[in-house]
Amino acid sequence: MSVDDFHRTSVERGARGLMAEAYLDDTFELGAFTASLVAFRNGAGRLVTGVHDISTDVPRERLSPVPETAVLVVDGVFLLRRELFELWDLRIYVHVPEAITLARVKVRDLAVFGSTTIVESRYRSKYLPGQTLYRARERPIEGADLVLDNTDPNSIRVIQDRAGIMGSN
Repeated sequence: MSVDDFHRTSVERGARGLMAEAYLDDTFELGAFTASLVAFRNGAGRLVTGVHDISTDVPRERLSPVPETAVLVVDGVFLLRRELFELWDLRIYVHVPEAITLARVKVRDLAVFGSTTIVESRYRSKYLPGQTLYRARERPIEGADLVLDNTDPNSIRVIQDRAGIMGSN
């Protein structure tokens, strides 16, 4: 499951403009997302795995069956925030330096925004400051069981392993 499938509409996300607080606080429908996580933990046979199609900006609830022995893996930004913290059995924080993030999104988001100049402008004005605000407000690295450095996806490095899940080399 991805938090990206729980985006609010573009009107809701854009109401406060290109600012860090808007990115952190207004991007996702956390009520529906949290309800899905709680439903999974309570053994639901079906799970809401999305409430919005971001490509069409149309609200659309998506339900998925849950096998009895399921493990739920969730990805996305801002997941180690206080209101979600106790819902995770394993907390993984993936670190990517800002310069690497910018280089990657200039390729990944070019079709979305139309030019690398616009991509960089949006990231410098909203997305990167939003990540900085998230790290300052929520302190996700301190609460993570595992912190990974994804500077080089071909050689992901373990920075911190509080849970001892990576074992010793």
